[in-house]
Amino acid sequence: FGHKVSLLRSRRQAHQRVVSKAMSPVSRSKPVAAAGPGVAATEPAFEPLQCVEVFGLTSEEGRRLNGKIGVVVRYLPESRRYEVHTSPQEVANLRGANIRTLDPKAIAARSIAALVGPAPQPQA
Repeated sequence: FGHKVSLLRSRRQAHQRVVSKAMSPVSRSKPVAAAGPGVAATEPAFEPLQCVEVFGLTSEEGRRLNGKIGVVVRYLPESRRYEVHTSPQEVANLRGANIRTLDPKAIAARSIAALVGPAPQPQA
């Protein structure tokens, strides 16, 4: 029982770190797209604490992240990427072209499926 309590405590602490980092002034700064002469800068496509799905990565390491759900923590203007946490231990810096927002119903459905597991198979 003590192990479960410490696991829940560490998850809560990790969540609090992500939230406090996402709400820092640096993370709320507006990213500026690489714009040539006479081309207007764009606003961010994703905001801190927004749930996203990773997709379209082709490298061996990247393919492992495809399909994962994560939380945008902040925009990194120097690399023009978003810091996305897919778990408390896993952080990826991804281009906006490789993340997409998720409908809240899709997030809930995936969460329930992960908790419940696969549907039982009918007995013959």
